[in-house]
Amino acid sequence: MRRDVQLFVDKVKLNPPSIGTTNLVADNALNTEDESVFDFENNAAIDNGRAKLTSHLGSSFSMSQSPVSLYPSKKYRLDIKNLEYGPEKLVINRAFNSEQFNQSTWTKSNTSVTANTAVAPDGTTTADRMFSFSSTNYAYDASTQVTGEEMYISVYVKKETSSIVSLRAFAGGGKADFNLDTGTLVSEVGVLSLSKIYPAGNGWYRIVSMVTPTSSGSANFGFGDLSSYQSIWAWGFQLEHGNALSPYVRNTNSTIASKTYTNQTEQQISNYLTYSNALSNAAWYKSRITNTDGQASYFGDLNGTKLQGSGVTNRVGYTYMNTNITNQTSNYVFSCYVKKGDSNYISTRFYEFRASGPKYTQMTVNLSTGAVTNSYSSSTVNFTNVEYMSDGWYKVSVGISTLLTTAIQVLLSPKYDDVNWITTDTTAGAPIAYVSNLQIEENLAQGQYIPAPTSSAVLLSKPNNQIVISDRSDGTGGLNATHTLTEGTNNLSIPFTTNANTSQLYIRSGIGAASYELSIDQLDIFERIDAYESVEQTSVDLFDFEDINIVDKIKDARDIGKVFTEYSDKFTIPASPKNNETFSHFYNEDVVSGYDHRIKHPAVIKIGGADYKHGQLSLTSSAMKNGVPYSYSVVFYGNTVTLKDLIGDDKLPDLQGTILDALQLEYSAANIKDLVEVGLNFDIYGDLVPAPTSGNVTPDVFVPFISCESHYFYDNLDLPQVKDRVDSRNVRFGSAQTKKGIYYKDLKLAVKVKYVLQAIEEKYGIKFSNDFFNEDIAEFNELSIFLHREKGSISNQLESTNISFPLSELTKDPSSNHWDWRGEASYNQDTTGYDRDYLTMVDTQVWQFNSVAPTFYTYRINFDVEVTGGGEYEIEILDTSSGALGDGGYYWTGAGNKSVSHIFRDGTQGSGADSRFYYAYVKPRFKISTQSGISDAKITNFTLTYVESASTGRFSRTPEQFYDVHIDSVTPYLYNNDVAVPLSDGVDISSQIPNMKTLDFLTSLFKMFNLTAYKVPENDISPFAGQIRVRPLDSFYLSGNEIDVTEYIDTSKMTVNRNNLFSSVEYEFAKHSTLASIKQNQKTADVFGSELMNNLNGSINAPIAFDGGKYKVKANFEKVMYERMTDQANETYVLDIQWGWMVSKDENPILGKPLLFYPIWENLAGTVDEGGGAVALDFDSSIYDKNGDIVVSTHDSVTRYVRPSNSLAGNLNSLNFGSEFDEWYVWEGAGTNENSLFQRHHKNYLLSIYDIQSRLVDLTAYLPIHIVMKLKLNDVVIIKGRRYRINSLNLNITTGKAKMELMNDIAYSKLQLFAPKLTLLFDGIGSTLFEIFDQDMNNDAIYKLYVDDVYVMDFSGTTALLLDGSLTAGAHNVTARKAKYYDVSTFIESEDSNIVSITI
Repeated sequence: MRRDVQLFVDKVKLNPPSIGTTNLVADNALNTEDESVFDFENNAAIDNGRAKLTSHLGSSFSMSQSPVSLYPSKKYRLDIKNLEYGPEKLVINRAFNSEQFNQSTWTKSNTSVTANTAVAPDGTTTADRMFSFSSTNYAYDASTQVTGEEMYISVYVKKETSSIVSLRAFAGGGKADFNLDTGTLVSEVGVLSLSKIYPAGNGWYRIVSMVTPTSSGSANFGFGDLSSYQSIWAWGFQLEHGNALSPYVRNTNSTIASKTYTNQTEQQISNYLTYSNALSNAAWYKSRITNTDGQASYFGDLNGTKLQGSGVTNRVGYTYMNTNITNQTSNYVFSCYVKKGDSNYISTRFYEFRASGPKYTQMTVNLSTGAVTNSYSSSTVNFTNVEYMSDGWYKVSVGISTLLTTAIQVLLSPKYDDVNWITTDTTAGAPIAYVSNLQIEENLAQGQYIPAPTSSAVLLSKPNNQIVISDRSDGTGGLNATHTLTEGTNNLSIPFTTNANTSQLYIRSGIGAASYELSIDQLDIFERIDAYESVEQTSVDLFDFEDINIVDKIKDARDIGKVFTEYSDKFTIPASPKNNETFSHFYNEDVVSGYDHRIKHPAVIKIGGADYKHGQLSLTSSAMKNGVPYSYSVVFYGNTVTLKDLIGDDKLPDLQGTILDALQLEYSAANIKDLVEVGLNFDIYGDLVPAPTSGNVTPDVFVPFISCESHYFYDNLDLPQVKDRVDSRNVRFGSAQTKKGIYYKDLKLAVKVKYVLQAIEEKYGIKFSNDFFNEDIAEFNELSIFLHREKGSISNQLESTNISFPLSELTKDPSSNHWDWRGEASYNQDTTGYDRDYLTMVDTQVWQFNSVAPTFYTYRINFDVEVTGGGEYEIEILDTSSGALGDGGYYWTGAGNKSVSHIFRDGTQGSGADSRFYYAYVKPRFKISTQSGISDAKITNFTLTYVESASTGRFSRTPEQFYDVHIDSVTPYLYNNDVAVPLSDGVDISSQIPNMKTLDFLTSLFKMFNLTAYKVPENDISPFAGQIRVRPLDSFYLSGNEIDVTEYIDTSKMTVNRNNLFSSVEYEFAKHSTLASIKQNQKTADVFGSELMNNLNGSINAPIAFDGGKYKVKANFEKVMYERMTDQANETYVLDIQWGWMVSKDENPILGKPLLFYPIWENLAGTVDEGGGAVALDFDSSIYDKNGDIVVSTHDSVTRYVRPSNSLAGNLNSLNFGSEFDEWYVWEGAGTNENSLFQRHHKNYLLSIYDIQSRLVDLTAYLPIHIVMKLKLNDVVIIKGRRYRINSLNLNITTGKAKMELMNDIAYSKLQLFAPKLTLLFDGIGSTLFEIFDQDMNNDAIYKLYVDDVYVMDFSGTTALLLDGSLTAGAHNVTARKAKYYDVSTFIESEDSNIVSITI
């Protein structure tokens, strides 16, 4: 009967980028006008559904909100909708002292003013307090008005106590009342209209009204009408001509107006018309006309000019200016403001001086109507325009395109009659017209006016008005966007990624001094979801006739090195439309595949709708029939360990971005001493903190006594023990030898292996189970790896960082006028390539002209080095010229700041044009280097002293022969402007951790402890779901269930085989490369740390059957034999000092393979040597130069250190495969340590294979679904009462037919422990003490105590203390069992001991 079998495969789907649906901005439509949602600063507020932001001459503004769902390290998009930025506008404020209401230009009635008492809308403390002491109160300023010409008046006000304030236009009875509590207009009368009140933030409002005058002349405008004896704050009164409200412009003048251009955009401003506001200057040609400057201009200042004809009858007067232009072919605009005096007209001419001949455009303007008459043009005219401004002023503009134009002439001529400038005026008199603000700008359109008051043209750039959008006010967040404002309505969409500092949405003004105003309609923030791949589980169509056979294997007796094998037989599936889509038409190579056939894809097999196997599906081929796809061939792989695919060829140094990053340690003598005596622990945050200074708990990071170079010994007689190739040092503190003690650079760090495994988990996103990788299991928790990546001392391993520079990188001190001696060349010298890196030592010029010996020079170099940090560093000065002679360079090593002085006396001989002439030079290079402990260095007080030496011979000069020191010969220089240069102050773990492939590290670790690993499905109902479950093989087998399959066995055919046994099984580490291990091998004719099982073993019968060849289980780690020191004065006197030496048999430093070991604290306090002296280790932190000579001698006493060991403390679990004498405990009479890796983790399974009763059974069974679904490889299969282990299983899941290879369960069924004997040792008040007697006692024995058959506790040793408080009153029966743990939760135990009865 075929079963309901289904196959599902995960297919990767590419999802396009998208935007989340939840808007993170509260009140994104900007409807809340108070500051309960947004925070506003300085003229920023919400008004009528828009955020309005204003900058006054560069004053800042901001609005912000702290979205509650804006999380760090996530992607978002900010949308700013309908950002409006108006056109550029000239604003003239004709109100005097617009922020200084206490000035005399402001008339106050029943009003007192206290200046600068509050923060104004622009953020400055310039707002005035206005206090009324009568019901009739106001303040006003005077200005001129013209009947019917609209004006706008406005002022910023804020309530202190008065809720009412008004705007006033006294001529015409204009009055508008406003309520500051409600922010509303109450009423308006008279000449005022279109009155409004706008929020400006922080309680401020701007109240505005349009004035339509009914009379001309001087008029008063102001504000007031406060409630009696109440007050407001006021700031920024503005009076402007025109029918549109503008941003506020400050005016600090008392007699003239103030202007500015608001909402400027990016554009160059130019004025090529020189003396544009000084027409009386002689540069302006004048014919029958007088130009008088200092007149009122349109802008309200005194930069206008009166043009007055000379009064010559029937003659026209005119004035003109010729001005050069930069770009001869371009676009230019001429503009000026004109106003009638007593003349009726003014003629203008714009004249081009072209290479091809002159061109011009001219016209006459009616100064009463603005009409243009008598116009003519031969130029290329882009536009002409006459625009009425106010108060009789017109703006005249002409735009032209030039062509090879070198200069332009501007001509002006006032007239009584409507004629052009060359036509005689028929009316006698002296016609007057006013002009101001003349300009020729290079542009297509009219732009901003700037004066050109001198003979030079003016070219400026407008400020780029900007807003800054960020997610933190100080700019340290993930969003920092600057938007340059452009005219019109814009929508911004800004993607950004937050960081840890992200806290708010913040919009503020950019840096600048311009005035501008903008508004925003809506703000949205949505999460931004990038394109991503999602996985969809897709069902796969199956053939009705196709069988799916699953092959499951664990330990194969013919290949015991394999832990898990992947499983599956190839099977075919139809090329149905659904499968074609799933596999992206694999048969057609032209299809851009969405299914990557190169990799395995997660898959699941279901039986009857329930998950049977999780794994991966591999597509191998497709078959065609008659040109049509017929089928696909696939292989299903079990969800076993996939670390090979995940980790690949990565190495341990690649474990960056993990907990190991914390090992950025300064490699200094002080730190190494701390790591020797105390060590460091990882805290819960992954940071390193000091370990406890006492106790036996070993730290996470430490320095063991393993020397990578020097040889060490202890001799209380202090006799030297010289080694041929390395230093030999007495470690006794107080030794009088020159080189003594443990030199700190011989030592390297070590870290617990558990943190390497944690780093692997973090790096690759996996999780190992804690069955064996558990801190409660000492043999794992204490396991440590030696950080030894390059042979020899740490100096060979650490990379130096340095400052290195030649003379040319120095800067001569600008405060000095002394000569720069670098690069000085002598007469007639070949100076090719001779630059400021050189110093001349011989001057041949004297010899050339006077036939005397050449002059010789000597240079003294002085400088100071200031460092940060206490580490060692080196200073070198080298002459890098070829073949340098003389006293060579300068070298120093040490710590702390250093003053350097060095003299160059001789250099390299050069060549000249004449063989008689020789010169010499030096090419100094300076180098400051450190390996660790110096974070930066600064070079100061650098001087180069030039000294003329006696001419007595090139090689006989000495400093004493200097006879002519020039006055200016000491020249100061600067390096890096006396700023410190960073250097390295730490050691990167990647520079120390062994350069081993991560997968090789794991493989070797698994082989040592015989670990199995398998992936637990994500949906498994267990605490290990989704983890890689790592367990010793014994634990794996012992945790299986018993399943009886007797009734399902096909008994018609069954084969019983013997195991194909290997003739030799060898457990070993990497080939020994260290001296002690090699000597031990030679001495014992054995391989230290290994285990061998072969057909010569006398306990195994019939060795002739061992015909399977040899097999090796090899862990690719170094095996070091450590040495427990004896006092060399008496080599039978043993000390509590043990060390390791990483040298070859020739006593040369070696690298070897990565070294694993157990660290053990040893405390030497209270111990004595053979001479009765207190034992302490000498720690050498001296400074040595590059020749090995002592520069600074520093030695300290150490009595606590970590000794390396191949066994846990107490001679417990060993890291050797075989039984070996422990290097420490052998001196205390202990025999071989039998707690070897083989005994603990390999023996049970291996011996079961070689047992005389061992059999392999091949059989066929037809397993029902309920057994298929629960059968696991570690289960015990029961057949007719006999126990079997599954070696392999080939299961046809569609039919239930199973081909099984079983091995009779000998190893684990025979495991047994003998019950101990329990006695009552002491029955006291509150507790009872029991004692254990065990005929098979060993030092790692664990016992379990039971009370009334209920488990109470584990204990080790020979006694157990039971507290009465843990039991109820009455009689109780107490028993004990011996237990053996295979991992943290798997154990076997003996039968109960005898019963001991107690009464509570």
